[in-house]
Amino acid sequence: PWPVAALVLVVGLMSPRFLVGQLRRARQRRLYAQLPDALQAWAGLLSSGHGMNSALAQLAERQARPLGDELKLLVRQSRMGMPADGAFDALCRRIGTPDLMLLATLLRVTRELGGNLGESLLRLAGLMRARQAVEARIRSLTAQGRLQGLIVGMLPIGLMVVLCFMEPPAMAMLFTRPAGWAVLGLIAVLEVLGFLLIRRIVAIDV
Repeated sequence: PWPVAALVLVVGLMSPRFLVGQLRRARQRRLYAQLPDALQAWAGLLSSGHGMNSALAQLAERQARPLGDELKLLVRQSRMGMPADGAFDALCRRIGTPDLMLLATLLRVTRELGGNLGESLLRLAGLMRARQAVEARIRSLTAQGRLQGLIVGMLPIGLMVVLCFMEPPAMAMLFTRPAGWAVLGLIAVLEVLGFLLIRRIVAIDV
């Protein structure tokens, strides 16, 4: 039936963007979790006498993916003549993490005004750890709300499947008549709106 074909078309068009967005956010979370330890290691290399670029090169070799890949790209850009703060600005545009913007600003200020970069990196690493701890606590406190939203959202779909087995003639009107198609469309719209509303309620910025 054409409503089913239209639904499959919409899902087929939206699913690649959704999957790419999910993979991008997962990569951002992994990189964000690696940043505090990486900054602390970078500060240790600077305090042991390494230059900024050599310390960044050693850090890039020691870090796991995805942060290691990004740092290796930064090292290649630095060797081609790009300043470190400019390379980190490009990284911020690719990743979009606010803490990376703080790091880029810190490097720019240090390059222009001077200062102890190692101590500044250590303070920034401590700030990131504290922020990550708060975010983890918020996620644990809002986990029940997210689960309730998932259960409430799946209940109408589960009930419709059960009724399709219990009352096939009555449920067949949903799939064979225009009024039934309109009801299915309304259900889909309300499901999406409810999901977005609950997601916004439990999403708390730190």
